[in-house]
Amino acid sequence: MSRATLARHGRITQTQLAALLAIEPPTPKRQVDALVAGGFLERRS
Repeated sequence: MSRATLARHGRITQTQLAALLAIEPPTPKRQVDALVAGGFLERRS
């Protein structure tokens, strides 16, 4: 999934991200954790 795709969808939950990618919910959590650690994403509540 590209940044453009994420930008089009705006703020989405990890569950919504998993559905967009057609993968199980735990998978994007690990990927999001890595992106947050690298400073590429920011978690918001």
